Amino acid sequence: MGLGERRCGGPSLVSPAPVAHNAPQMTADRPATVYNIQALRGLAAMFVVCLHLEPAFTALGVPPPAGGVELFFVISGFIMTLTTRRVPTSPATFLAQRVARIVPIYWLFTFGIFIGAAIAPQLFVNSRPEIGKLLLSLGFIAYSKNGITAQPLLFVGWTLNYEMAFYLLFTAGLAAGRWGLALIVAVLAGAVVAGAFVDPAAIVARFYTSPYLLLFAVGIGVALAAERGFAWARGRRWLLVAWIAAATPVMLFGEHHWPGVNPAWTVGPAAAIVLYGAVGLERLGTATRNRTLLRLGDASYAIYLSHPFLTVAMLLLVARLPATPVVAVLTILITLLFAAVTGWLIHRYVERPLTTAARRLLLPGNAAARRWTGPSASLRP
Repeated sequence: MGLGERRCGGPSLVSPAPVAHNAPQMTADRPATVYNIQALRGLAAMFVVCLHLEPAFTALGVPPPAGGVELFFVISGFIMTLTTRRVPTSPATFLAQRVARIVPIYWLFTFGIFIGAAIAPQLFVNSRPEIGKLLLSLGFIAYSKNGITAQPLLFVGWTLNYEMAFYLLFTAGLAAGRWGLALIVAVLAGAVVAGAFVDPAAIVARFYTSPYLLLFAVGIGVALAAERGFAWARGRRWLLVAWIAAATPVMLFGEHHWPGVNPAWTVGPAAAIVLYGAVGLERLGTATRNRTLLRLGDASYAIYLSHPFLTVAMLLLVARLPATPVVAVLTILITLLFAAVTGWLIHRYVERPLTTAARRLLLPGNAAARRWTGPSASLRP
């Protein structure tokens, strides 16, 4: 899968009060909190924005930081596992929560692209206003786009096609009971193995057998490892810090260092180490309280969906300016700022009301599950 197919990030998470040396206690009314993961989500969103500013980074002679997609996928596997193991959740409730969280704002942006492509096709050359493709996009079903990639109308939504497929599989795993996680991992691994026998020209089949699927399984593994606790690291937090420090450059730049290798094989393990280290530090009492990072984590999904419009607009705006380091740096900084502010506004005034309304519709008899706790508020699915 090429760069064009993988530039984006994905959904759902956490926050309020770690307990040093012990895993936070979690109930349906009082979800556990992981500030560090929330901060990672905010950073991952910014890494995705940087990846779409590649021309500006190229002008500086450096590659843009990547790894946001891989980090989001690993976090997704981690959170879905941890939440459902700590607070028993029925398959139907789990799926309803996921649909309420992911679908409304994504559909809003997808309809926006469809209408925009119909009104001004010259601005949306890769997104044609075809009803069939609209329905596939709304259904999170991958299809071949221009015979090159498997992307929906809103191209960054390719990651959500993976996310929703994972949620469906996870729902089946919940229905399977005690062997659910083993079933999920087996299906994910089996799909990737099958991918070795898929015709390279079969774009959709390659999409659903990509090594990216393994990142969800890796996230499950991190959650199970974290459940065992971090007693071994007491008095040795420096070891977790060292792991994070060693893995972060691989997570951010591994894709550029090994361009012929799917990032799932290189960046994915590094993202898992960073996640494991961040969770361990929080369990041992070291958690970030940086409000900017936590607010970015709140808005990460909205940033991820909205930033392509800003990056394209900014790159077009500066295209006629000389490609100097000063112009490149200003382009990067201004776009990151605009993406963060715009994403937070969309999160606060569009995403949250839509999600709350969807939860009330899909979970009418479950007040705890439908209450808005915010992506920054809990380890609730």
